[in-house]
Amino acid sequence: MNDTESPLATASATSWLIIFNLSISARCARGKALRALIETELASRALPRAHLALIDRLNMINHEVAEAVAKGDSVSFIRRNLEFHRTLYLRAQAPAMLAMAETVWLQLGPTMRKLYGRMRQGKPPEYHRHILA
Repeated sequence: MNDTESPLATASATSWLIIFNLSISARCARGKALRALIETELASRALPRAHLALIDRLNMINHEVAEAVAKGDSVSFIRRNLEFHRTLYLRAQAPAMLAMAETVWLQLGPTMRKLYGRMRQGKPPEYHRHILA
């Protein structure tokens, strides 16, 4: 704090920052919960309809996800990761549900990019391998 700042202004700015960070955490938690609900249903509908060409395509996308992780490219990681999920979920033949998932992805995108930068994952998502097994 310098001589021109009042203690009240400094406290107010600090409080706002804490509230803002809590708001991001809450939004992230709600988004993760929505993703879990919607995407579990989409995956359960899509997997029985999977075929070899789809699995090959998902393997290729997963390889691109791994490359993005190795390079530390958060934008490419997020794009490829969403492409992996969207490619799988298209097989669910549930367009309204997929649209809901995409809406959640759009809302989480900026937050996910920031979180990915903090996480600095060294490997692609584990659940992709479970899906492809």
